[in-house]
Amino acid sequence: VMNFRNTSRMAFFILGTLLLTSPLHATTYTWTNTLGDVSDYWTNSANWSPITGTPGSAGGDNAYLTNATGTTYTNILDVTPVNALATLAISNPTGQAWLRITNCTFNTATLNLSTGARLVIDNGAVVTGITSFGWTGTNGALYINTGGKLITAAALNWGNGFTGTVSALVAAGQGGVWNAG
Repeated sequence: VMNFRNTSRMAFFILGTLLLTSPLHATTYTWTNTLGDVSDYWTNSANWSPITGTPGSAGGDNAYLTNATGTTYTNILDVTPVNALATLAISNPTGQAWLRITNCTFNTATLNLSTGARLVIDNGAVVTGITSFGWTGTNGALYINTGGKLITAAALNWGNGFTGTVSALVAAGQGGVWNAG
């Protein structure tokens, strides 16, 4: 039989557990699922370090898909994060790091692409809020597919020795929109 005292203890226990396991402040997350030719979802906290959540759980989070592996790994974002990110950085100097954004809105203040980065903005996806866009290194690619949108409100900072591709993974003459305001 539950009485008031046991109910109160249980409520405090649950509240304490939620406070300890939920990030209440900005966190820096690093993608950890770097198995070659494997795709997984942004929303799977087991793929991030720390595993206390996923980028966008709290305002001002940072997300780094920057593991140096000789493989290709893919992160799929198909759900709008609750909060805007402070930074998204993508690179893999010895392979490829893919982020495929589809059917959601992704808001980040800083976007940094570097060697081995692959950013795909698919149909129904909007990447916005960017006030700082940096692209450095070699072998990077940005794909804006039909129905995808990239909105930048900042100067583009191309690094020394930058080489990369901006295109669509669809038929010639099709593609998305890059509003470089």
